[in-house]
Amino acid sequence: MCNAKVPESERRRDCSTSRGESRATHHYANGEAKAVIQDIESYESTRETTALLKILALDGRQIAEGKVQPAEDVLKSVRERQGDG
Repeated sequence: MCNAKVPESERRRDCSTSRGESRATHHYANGEAKAVIQDIESYESTRETTALLKILALDGRQIAEGKVQPAEDVLKSVRERQGDG
C-alpha cells in the first residue's frame, strides 16, 4: 500500500439522491469529475429518463414545425380504417 497523501482533487466522493434511494461514486482528478460509478437501478432509471426527454424534445420540435394533427382527425381516420366509422 502506498503511503503517499492523495490530494483533495484526486479523492472520490460518494453521493446519494435526496431520497437516498441510489448511490453514485464520483471520481475526481484535478478538480474535475472524471468518472461516475452508479448502481444498475440508477443507471437504468437514468437511461429511461433520458429516452423520455428525447421523445419530448422530438415532440416539441414536431409541434413547432406544424407536423401535428388534431386528435379528432386521427381517431376518425383510425376508426375509418377499422371499419367502425
